Amino acid sequence: MIFRCYLSTMGDPPITWTWYCGKEVMKNVTFSSSRLYTYMNFTATWKHDRKLCYCRAKSSSSILFYDETSRYSYQMRVYHSPQSRPGIYPNSPTTVQIGENISIKCNLTTLGYPQIIWKWLCYNMAPQNGVDVGTESYLTFMASPGHDGMVCRCRGISSSSSHYSYDEVSEPLKITVLSTTEEEPLFITAAAFGTVTGLLVVIIIALISILVLQFIRGKKESICSYENFGKTLEGKPSGQQNPTYIKEESYEVLQVNRERF
Repeated sequence: MIFRCYLSTMGDPPITWTWYCGKEVMKNVTFSSSRLYTYMNFTATWKHDRKLCYCRAKSSSSILFYDETSRYSYQMRVYHSPQSRPGIYPNSPTTVQIGENISIKCNLTTLGYPQIIWKWLCYNMAPQNGVDVGTESYLTFMASPGHDGMVCRCRGISSSSSHYSYDEVSEPLKITVLSTTEEEPLFITAAAFGTVTGLLVVIIIALISILVLQFIRGKKESICSYENFGKTLEGKPSGQQNPTYIKEESYEVLQVNRERF
């Protein structure tokens, strides 16, 4: 790039020239023999894109003060591509519950000239167009069960009218969507835990007491039944009687007695 500034007179004492592009003081400056003209010749880089360049003339005299910049400044446009691949960052937590919004962003130090086109690539989703702000692009969507484990990337592509070729993809960013059981975990306080434990202990003691009482009661009933059964056997007449022996001649007597009855 070549820029030129001039004055109709140098003044006395003569002025000094300085060139600026943005806030940068340019070094590759040449002057004419009369110092009425000054030229700036330098190689433009991507850092000079959109920078305003101008010259400044300043007198070293303490009596005649002169310090002026050029009437016009020129903005440079430098064809260039982005200097790195896109960087991806979470703009909100990436572990969310169903129905919450997820926001992620990608950025570049420069979008190139002409500017690249942003595209968002997320697994299980069609390519998305984000919201572009400066050198950043934002993608926001509502989490659903199908987004759990989804990986998102952003992609920068040069347009067909560019003087350069650029097609780069960012690193992946994983999304985690919590399930229903995970989003409402059950917590028991120490007081509640103590109350529940106490009730369980009381119930267990009561059940053991009931079982012991039933066992003792059943044992007593068994003993009583055994004693009653023994008494019943003692009061019952024996089924075997001692045999009675009689003589043969007494048979008639017995017969007579039967007839009487």
